[in-house]
Amino acid sequence: MKKKALSFFLCFLLLFGLFPAAAYGAHTDELLEYAGLKGWPAAPEIGCEGAILVELNSGAVLYEKNAKEKFYPASITKIMTALVVVENAQLYETVTFSKEAIHDLEEGAFSYMADTGDTLTVRDCLYAMLLMSSNEAAYALAEHVGRSMSGFAYLMNKKAEELGCVNTNFTCSHGLFNEQHYTCPQDMAVITKAALENDTFREIAETYDYTTAPTKTQPEGYLCRTTHPMRLVGNDYYDSRVLAGKTGYVSAAKYTLVTYAKAGELDLVCVVMKGETRAVTCEDTAKLFAYGFNNFSFQPISSEADLAALEEVIQDKLGRVVQNIEFSNDAKALLPFKSTDVDIEDRFEVDPRSEKGNKVEGTVTYYYDGHELGRDQVHITLIPQDAEESRDTGVFSTILEAVKNDKMLLALCILVLLFFVILLLLAVVALLHRRLRRKAAKNG
Repeated sequence: MKKKALSFFLCFLLLFGLFPAAAYGAHTDELLEYAGLKGWPAAPEIGCEGAILVELNSGAVLYEKNAKEKFYPASITKIMTALVVVENAQLYETVTFSKEAIHDLEEGAFSYMADTGDTLTVRDCLYAMLLMSSNEAAYALAEHVGRSMSGFAYLMNKKAEELGCVNTNFTCSHGLFNEQHYTCPQDMAVITKAALENDTFREIAETYDYTTAPTKTQPEGYLCRTTHPMRLVGNDYYDSRVLAGKTGYVSAAKYTLVTYAKAGELDLVCVVMKGETRAVTCEDTAKLFAYGFNNFSFQPISSEADLAALEEVIQDKLGRVVQNIEFSNDAKALLPFKSTDVDIEDRFEVDPRSEKGNKVEGTVTYYYDGHELGRDQVHITLIPQDAEESRDTGVFSTILEAVKNDKMLLALCILVLLFFVILLLLAVVALLHRRLRRKAAKNG
């Protein structure tokens, strides 16, 4: 049953399915391509060559630019590294820094947080890697979890495949340049979403600063503080809504940036890749966050349900008549503030097993273009069966029932028949009345 709703939105599954319904609170593993529709709010122009803006609760892709093209990720690789580590190691485990972890890095890629033979916990290494982008920590974690860099890269690619990534191949845990080490903005959004769903990753990524245990090169511990410009208080690009993210740079990749921000019910992840400068990546991210937060909100869609359709479902499945319907009003869809008309289809299901006396439970599911937008619980009160039986006696109830079921021809026939029956009765009464008058006159 198609209904009018609130916007020009939610459409087609974005390839492999990253996040399933643009409905608030719905668990989602599929991305819905939400951008570029007719009447869509005008998106800003950005300088980075690749980008994507995703609302995490709904999976709505609000903006994309070359989102499925290959780019070199640089250090935003470490988001996947951290995800694989927290899923395969305990935070208290001891990580030993090998000679390779300390020295098998290109010039200028050292953080000097440790020396060969030093040990730190997995927790310490994760903070150093995510906050300070330590390549030594990323290398040491790869050897600890994967036994070697190539072994860890295998785990990274396996995880990417599990998540449905379509244009990603990892060769290392740190993101230093390799022609075969690449991803795309869409895949990085999926990876970031999965990482943020892990409580351990989220706790570490949202930390502002942290100090590790002492090492040979850092006898007082290694001070880790976020390097994300939009998280640094006092920075020109600081945004209090930004809770986590990761910077990246190598000359071939140029500048990359992943950013997570939250305001109200909206959780936005922005990925920008191949920016000419760090300032460009921050400016583009700020533009896209303004676009998302200022143009979209979760809006209720429960009022769109077709009550007549629900009554028909009850009649067909239970043979009962509805007295009252109450919705839980939980269904919300991510819509632009300025809305136009769009067709929404609602489908009803009733569980006969839930029928208790005159009460029964059901659900209404809202769809657009075959994709689920949201669901509502429906609480239904039925007319008592004895009342139904008494109401169903007599020709008038037959007429009303016929009209209700759109059987107009039958209803008209019954009305015509009733009309002639009444005329016949009136004629009989008139005839009897005349006979009585004649008899009275004769006797008088």
